[in-house]
Amino acid sequence: MGKSEYKVSELVAKIERGELQLPEMQRKYVWTSTKVRDLLDSLYRGYPSGVILTWQPATRVETQDFAVATRSEASGTPLLLLDGQQRLTSLSAVLRGEPVQVRSRKRPVEILFNLDHPDELTFITEVDESSVDDNGFEDTDDVEDDLIARANRRAFVVSSNQVLALQNWVRVTDVFTKNDGEILQNAGVSGFNDPMYERYSARLKQLRAIAEYEYRVDILEPTKSYEEVTEIFVRVNSLGAKLRSSDLALAQITAKWNGSLALFTAYQTAVAKEGFDLDLGIHLRALVAVITGQSRFLTVSSLTKQNLEGGWGRTKRAMHFAINYVKSNFQIDSPTLLSSPFLLVAVAYWGHQRDFRVSEEDAATMRKWFLVANAKGRYSHGSSESLLDQDLAAIRAGGGGQLIQRLVQQAYLKQFRSDLDARKVDDIVNLAFIGSKTNKEIRDRAPRDYVGEYPPERLAAQLICFDDNIDVADEFDLFVERRRKVLARHLNMFLDVVPE
Repeated sequence: MGKSEYKVSELVAKIERGELQLPEMQRKYVWTSTKVRDLLDSLYRGYPSGVILTWQPATRVETQDFAVATRSEASGTPLLLLDGQQRLTSLSAVLRGEPVQVRSRKRPVEILFNLDHPDELTFITEVDESSVDDNGFEDTDDVEDDLIARANRRAFVVSSNQVLALQNWVRVTDVFTKNDGEILQNAGVSGFNDPMYERYSARLKQLRAIAEYEYRVDILEPTKSYEEVTEIFVRVNSLGAKLRSSDLALAQITAKWNGSLALFTAYQTAVAKEGFDLDLGIHLRALVAVITGQSRFLTVSSLTKQNLEGGWGRTKRAMHFAINYVKSNFQIDSPTLLSSPFLLVAVAYWGHQRDFRVSEEDAATMRKWFLVANAKGRYSHGSSESLLDQDLAAIRAGGGGQLIQRLVQQAYLKQFRSDLDARKVDDIVNLAFIGSKTNKEIRDRAPRDYVGEYPPERLAAQLICFDDNIDVADEFDLFVERRRKVLARHLNMFLDVVPE
């Protein structure tokens, strides 16, 4: 792995000239204005700012646009940015005065600098550490009554009209795009003899020194494959919890299916024009659900390119069905009317499982479930993935929330009967229709410990009998033998078959 040193100004220029680009696996720009403020504050104080990770591919690979404008695409093979996108995009936006593209909007990154800040700078203890929401916007700091007093104790703040109106505050972008004379004049400095001239000039010089800050840049060699680089990208970003699970899943998907990001974003844009501007992660979750029958991104690594290509066509149809269905049946014409966009994933999977042919009975059941789930915020109170997986399993089982589960649980048998193989544990005579809630209640308990909690008629309805102390692991073989005979007898009676 190669190492180099680049000034901030050089890295910004590389982005502008197209010599440094984003690989398809990268997520979008998500930093809030307060994070940009804190980055500038750290660089102004001379604090370390981490390392930049890049890759020099042997041949051209699929890329995506930066959130900040670039003027040209360099000839040859560009350097690809793996870690450092948020920092360099922010610095490029501020130093060049370019807005950033967030979803379908462009917004300026306006940070103000205090020419008259105290010599001893206060530490920032009010940084907003909350995770970025799906919109990715946070335009200003919290406005409080003592805004001006608080601001004047700092070197940098997110722009506000109240602070910008003060003479000692200047836009950071102006410091990098205008000369000292214009800035000092606007700050009320009358000339060289003004007592503030040297103080303000020194601080402008110190601020401009940010452009000279040198980042260490690690460069992965061209011999590494796209798949290996993606693995490195996922590991680096996972360690710092910088990416959402959907971002990591997207990286893995694009590594296997080059060019897929353009397909995903094109569909996302088309759906947004219909009034449903959804985070790309929702479409990816629907893709995983359609292919695997569950919603967790952990399974993405096991999917093939063929799985993904075939599944994407079905997913588009399923999401199109879901959006049209909630529009026409529930009068929901915007995701803002949903307690969670996960509801659309559930409806999409429901339609997909029924091949988009819905009976009146199915429609009535879905209507009741959807309205209650939306009103009560089913996916809005934590464990949303687990709840969605439960619902997908119920849909797959035909609705009603019933699933086929073991009577004597595998986790329990493993503790006391390690001699049993999986086939015997999963024998049909050890299975019953058990709701997911009941299955969770049973967990790894012995039948002796849970059967008394349920009405005898419910057990009898499924021919479940643990009489004669066969409700423990040591008697599992006898339980299986007896229930097999009972099931066979009732099946013969149902089929009107007389055993020989």
